[in-house]
Amino acid sequence: MIEGTKRLSQQEVYKRIIGDLTEALNYETANDTWNVFYNKDIIHALLAQVYTFKAESAAKEEKDWEEAEKHSDYIVQRYQLAQTADELKSVIRPGAAGVIKNPHCLLTLGWDITPRSNSYSFWGLPQYGTGQVVSPDLLATYTPGDYRPGLYFYVSEEDGVMYQKFEYVTWTLSDYITLFRVADMYLICAEANTRLNRPKGKELRRSKNPELPVLRLTMATMCWMKSSGNAGRNFAENTICAGWI
Repeated sequence: MIEGTKRLSQQEVYKRIIGDLTEALNYETANDTWNVFYNKDIIHALLAQVYTFKAESAAKEEKDWEEAEKHSDYIVQRYQLAQTADELKSVIRPGAAGVIKNPHCLLTLGWDITPRSNSYSFWGLPQYGTGQVVSPDLLATYTPGDYRPGLYFYVSEEDGVMYQKFEYVTWTLSDYITLFRVADMYLICAEANTRLNRPKGKELRRSKNPELPVLRLTMATMCWMKSSGNAGRNFAENTICAGWI
């Protein structure tokens, strides 16, 4: 007979996760071949994410935002945001998989084996008429000269403008999962500094970089929008499509 163990509390789960990541971060050498997740930049990104979630959970502690700021700032100080259309395209349509293949994303997974298009199943494939149609209100938020619509949307004569932030290419490396975007770390750093009442939070939120179009919205506000009925969900959807993820 197999007996289960006592279920860990939320505090214990976070303690174990943070403990494991911190231990790995303190190792003197890294395996940079098969075990790509050992990369210390990725560990800092993971810790920034963990502390951000923990800070808004029942397990929250006073130091959480301090830790989230420390680990996200480690990335902010070492990596730049995408500044041009080509640089942003290298993030959402990378063309290569692996660790830090471009300076704006720490890890991209890719494969060309069946089944393909796993990452597109949520959004559909606009080339085959199964994409999600973009609302006119969202399209109206983009100003003339903004290059993001050309990267994010697919125009069909029959179905209109549809969402296509990630590109499906048949019979080649056709499925990508983009992880640990540098922009995510900038968002966490801005949120943490704002929660800590530090000037850097305002500096980051005022950024006009196209990769951070909604930096003035805090993560707490995003969580509220996603749980506030149709109006909140619609606004959150528009925010996501505009480039938050």
